[in-house]
Amino acid sequence: MITSQLRELSVHKGFARLISARFISNVGNGLSPIALAYGVLSLSGATGKDLSLVMSARIFPMIALMLFGGVIGDRFKRNRIVGGTDILGSSFVAISAASFLFGFASIPLLVFMGFLFGVLNAMWWPAMSGVLPAILPKEKLKDGNAVVGLLSNFGYVVGALMGGHACYLIWLWLGLACRCTLVFSRWFFGVEFRCSSDGAARTDVSLY
Repeated sequence: MITSQLRELSVHKGFARLISARFISNVGNGLSPIALAYGVLSLSGATGKDLSLVMSARIFPMIALMLFGGVIGDRFKRNRIVGGTDILGSSFVAISAASFLFGFASIPLLVFMGFLFGVLNAMWWPAMSGVLPAILPKEKLKDGNAVVGLLSNFGYVVGALMGGHACYLIWLWLGLACRCTLVFSRWFFGVEFRCSSDGAARTDVSLY
């Protein structure tokens, strides 16, 4: 059934890129927290409290600023918000990865990078929710949401497994660097969307 839905939905330009981008992104989303947890606990003198601070620094700004992000998503082009926040977010993750690689990682730095990442997520989520209706006609949204949700969750599980193996068998910084690379890959696949209000008239929208 899922394969038939994929074939039907893939005829709509932009959908294949979207599901590829969501899968790749969620591989990174599943990988990143595990790599970060390993990294924080590997710092000299770090405790579970420090780990809690680093992890919560991503969540609280996202919750607090979600309404503000929704306003931005309504006033500006959603594809530019999604692409722009992903690019900026990947740079913050790259800084975190570099801090472990070159030995200047600290709890305040990781908390600050997490806070900035959370602010960007607050803008990303509301904008992303409006992307699928811009690609698919209204009668296909139910199937489209099911496919996107399935592949997104599968990507998260794959990423979590990769994160554990990457941190244990390879190096900590590799896990965080992979997250940065995957965000850039996500931007590459999802840079262009086909926008439509009724599934009939369509116009191309690019990132720039």
